[in-house]
Amino acid sequence: MAKTKDDEAKITLLLDEMHTVQSQDLARAIGLGKEALAIAIQLDHTEAAHQKLQAEAQRALASIYWQQGDHDQSLLLLFQAATICEESGLDTEATLSLLTLGEMYTQAGDYPNALLFTLKSLDILQRLGDRPGEAQTLNQIGKLYLQMGEYCQAIDRLEDCLLVATAHKLQKIEAAALSNKCKALNQLGDHENALASGLESIALYQKTESKPGEIEALGNLGDAYLGRKEYNQACEYYQSALELAGRVEHPADEVKARRQLGIARLALGYGNEAIAQLTQALTLAERNADQRECLACHQALTQVYRKRAEHAKALEHVERAAAIQADLDWLENTYRLKMIEYTQLEVEEEIAGKDYHQAYIALKAQVQDHQQTEEALKIVNQQLHDEIVAREQLISDLNAFSHMVAHDLKSPLHNIITASVILWNNILDQGDAGSLGLIRGIQRMVDTMNRIINELLTLASVQQEDIRLQRLNMHDIIAEVEDRLVYMIDDHHAVLEKPEDWPDALGYTPWIEEVWTNFISNAIKYGGNPPHIKIGATVETDGQVRFWIQDNGDGLDAKAQQELFTAFKRLDKIRARGHGLGLSIVKRIINKLNGQVGVESEDIPGEGCTFSFTLPAAEATDQ
Repeated sequence: MAKTKDDEAKITLLLDEMHTVQSQDLARAIGLGKEALAIAIQLDHTEAAHQKLQAEAQRALASIYWQQGDHDQSLLLLFQAATICEESGLDTEATLSLLTLGEMYTQAGDYPNALLFTLKSLDILQRLGDRPGEAQTLNQIGKLYLQMGEYCQAIDRLEDCLLVATAHKLQKIEAAALSNKCKALNQLGDHENALASGLESIALYQKTESKPGEIEALGNLGDAYLGRKEYNQACEYYQSALELAGRVEHPADEVKARRQLGIARLALGYGNEAIAQLTQALTLAERNADQRECLACHQALTQVYRKRAEHAKALEHVERAAAIQADLDWLENTYRLKMIEYTQLEVEEEIAGKDYHQAYIALKAQVQDHQQTEEALKIVNQQLHDEIVAREQLISDLNAFSHMVAHDLKSPLHNIITASVILWNNILDQGDAGSLGLIRGIQRMVDTMNRIINELLTLASVQQEDIRLQRLNMHDIIAEVEDRLVYMIDDHHAVLEKPEDWPDALGYTPWIEEVWTNFISNAIKYGGNPPHIKIGATVETDGQVRFWIQDNGDGLDAKAQQELFTAFKRLDKIRARGHGLGLSIVKRIINKLNGQVGVESEDIPGEGCTFSFTLPAAEATDQ
């Protein structure tokens, strides 16, 4: 008993120390969290207090992993914590885990999954009669509906929140619900009622001395006046929000207020002032690594430059907005895939750990005859076999569906590029540089979409196909890749040095084209200005050919090199652009072709990186 008490106290101390150091030393915080969780797992889990401690340790460690960027591990820990608490009847702890899951999915922009977990926690809170928790969660659900564009549903949930908050005198929650209601009404075009809700929310925020809430409410009122085309009043409220955000040092609120003020100044016809505010907002958003605000700033700047007929600058912001949107979409889809994986894992554990195990014990107790036991086991094995077949069929169907969708997208993209070429030829003689620039931008974006589709098709084929290795004509492969990347090479004025002759190697031509396309496009994007790229090959002594590509960019540090080919891993801003498929697919391709991938870099600006992959030499493999 004394040891148990000591363990419980040690867990508490470790978690307290973890929270203290997490802002300075994430690695140490993770070590402390792991140690606390390891002790908690060893406790007697027949006692609810011990299960509660384990769930608390899992939630704390999950938050640190999320802060570090290891979202996979964070989500897994939270799923486990929620499952343990629900199975043990620890409703309050289960709610905390579910709400944390909802918050993390909200941060990731995956609002449907965030809503799923938040609604689940609401059911528990209502059953427990926790009115403050119910009101807070109803407000959060209203915010999620807002972010999903379901404004009427948002207002319904916020009205429910206001009933509970008003009845129990929860003024801060009431203020937040009124502020969110103001947003929803603005989106629906009901600016008169939005003003009423916004003014009520500001009064409550001032009464409770909640500065962040007051800043948001001022911005909402500015939006209401902007919707009524009363631009001077809108500017006044946005300016007040900006000044208050500066006084309390809230960078995220300052970004939003500057962006809103820029839009209002544009509406008044002050284009230069609008650009100044929006550019400052964009700089702050980039410093804060706030992708969603960066996206909103680029979209607003696009509108400014379009209005001023500065098409080249407008197109630049369109492209940057499109790149950010692609990243956000990829992250959202990644989190959804992870949720499917974890749900499937839970089902498999349920089947393997409970149903079949219990069925086997029951059969063993009831059936003494050896023959009957064998028959029962055959039934269980057949059930497992059927389930595996069904799962494989589902995976096959999903791959076939993605393959079909990717092929279906190719035709309209081909039509777009054909139309753009026709337009280019028609406008070329007129000397309209702005229109030619827009057409070239369309061609670049279509080219990017084509590369993404090709990678999707390659991913499906790598997962499905069993291919036979063949002798590669690397000269022709590189020529095809250069043709595919012609717009990118021209736009960046890239120089590509390549050998006249290549050593013979074995592989599969369509896949190797994708490998080179990924490596060369990355070298262009992340190389110097202009990019100077060298490619070549070396015959190794172990019967392999090493193909390599060297760029003249800034290079990568040792940690980034280790994580570069990891599936679903996002590195820092140096190489974080794009849709995230490329290097993961490259690794899968080369592994399936009996080779290896690698990267070398001294992290010295100008000396860049050398990426490589190996394939079996043609002479060394018997076909």
